[in-house]
Amino acid sequence: MHYKFSKFARKVIVFNVILTALVFLVHCYNLNSIMQTNAKIHQVIDEKRISREEAIDYLLERGEDLFLGDEFYTLFGILSSCAALLFSYLFARSYNYIHGSVAALTSLLTTFFGGLLLFYLMFSGKAGDVNYADNIADRAPKSDWEAFLHNRNRDGK
Repeated sequence: MHYKFSKFARKVIVFNVILTALVFLVHCYNLNSIMQTNAKIHQVIDEKRISREEAIDYLLERGEDLFLGDEFYTLFGILSSCAALLFSYLFARSYNYIHGSVAALTSLLTTFFGGLLLFYLMFSGKAGDVNYADNIADRAPKSDWEAFLHNRNRDGK
């Protein structure tokens, strides 16, 4: 099936991909902070031979900046951002309703505004022309120059 996206649809998809990539980068930064915090904690555990909770208390007493408590949300954000990027790509390639719905749902979870725009795009009818290839074949040339080029390409010269 040939499908041509409208300018609005292309802008929405590109905007959503850029916004999702930015959110993905923020989650990657948070993952890096989590890994650095865990390295600090394990270093204190190895040096002092104390439990994890005591190591965290020790580091907090020393005034260390620890990134704790957002591990689940960071990993969920990374996975949902990857899923949103994957399904946005699949939707842009095939214009499949299932891919578009999953892309809009995952985008709604990662970037609320991007998901709303994708849902609006899908249900508004402003996405583009489904029978793009058929419309090209049925369309008459607009000028003599276009007719000349069309006939020249058809003849194979």
